[in-house]
Amino acid sequence: MSPKLRKLLAPILFAAHGAAIAALPLDAYLTIDTGSLPIVFSVPHGGEVALDGAAERAHGTKVQDDRVNELAAAIQRQLLAKTGKEAYLVGAKISRKYVDFNRTAQDAYESPDAAPVYEAYYGALRRAVNRVRAQPGALLVDIHGQSFNRDVVFRGTGSGLTARNAPFYSQPDGLITRLNEGGLNVEPKTAEARETHFSGGTIVRVFGYQNPQGIDSVQLEFGANLRTDQGRIEQTASVVADALLRHLRASGYH
Repeated sequence: MSPKLRKLLAPILFAAHGAAIAALPLDAYLTIDTGSLPIVFSVPHGGEVALDGAAERAHGTKVQDDRVNELAAAIQRQLLAKTGKEAYLVGAKISRKYVDFNRTAQDAYESPDAAPVYEAYYGALRRAVNRVRAQPGALLVDIHGQSFNRDVVFRGTGSGLTARNAPFYSQPDGLITRLNEGGLNVEPKTAEARETHFSGGTIVRVFGYQNPQGIDSVQLEFGANLRTDQGRIEQTASVVADALLRHLRASGYH
């Protein structure tokens, strides 16, 4: 399509694209919760729902992060029980076999039917980030699961690119200080240490504080032993919720 023709057709293409997103059964593919705490959860790899009429991706990682959706839901319950408030949450019900939300659009999907789902995910995150950005302690937490070290939580901030790591390690109420105190064993052990595993993907880089409209954004990769069953998930969630609330209070949020 020539640039001139594209310009002429742009309003029509934009309207059609908007209609495609509006027509999606988003509840079937995404979880989008509006919160009242200045915390945004992203959970991109926990889904198992097929995309109607679409073929699976032929390239890229397609493995589901087991029980991360359940972990996010448990953290929400803990926050609600402790404060009467919840975080914002955008999570995938759709399987990573069809779309990987932690990749750029070019690499995230192969079927054009997945494009509106991908854009709806990022649109919901952008709205949430915009709502919390001006509040003390505003934070995006991108929740993942890993089996590389089953007893560890790996921090991912691009080694300090997407979040100011120093406050996370402050005493006694830094986010990572509290996670470690609760027994979750976060690596790296210091704010300055470089991340050698799981250093943060597209989501934290798009919404991170290094961007003009961003906030502190950290990817947390929870080891498999921290989410083995519902009982262990609840234990992990309790520690995470406590750490997040201590982080908010230390940041001046009331």
